[in-house]
Amino acid sequence: MLRKCKILITLSIIFLILLGFNSIVNADSGAKPSITITLKNIETDNYLIDLLVYDETEKNLTVI
Repeated sequence: MLRKCKILITLSIIFLILLGFNSIVNADSGAKPSITITLKNIETDNYLIDLLVYDETEKNLTVI
């Protein structure tokens, strides 16, 4: 009986390991859009800046 339990536990562990390797990952690995903003005539303190953009209809203003 003890041997059957060990075999069952071993097979369960192997199944779980194989299940983990076979999982499908849908990661976003493409290039990301970026922007560089240069602020002029400011002091060296830290600032919080909101970038405001219009949506496709150019009617709604959105904070990014």
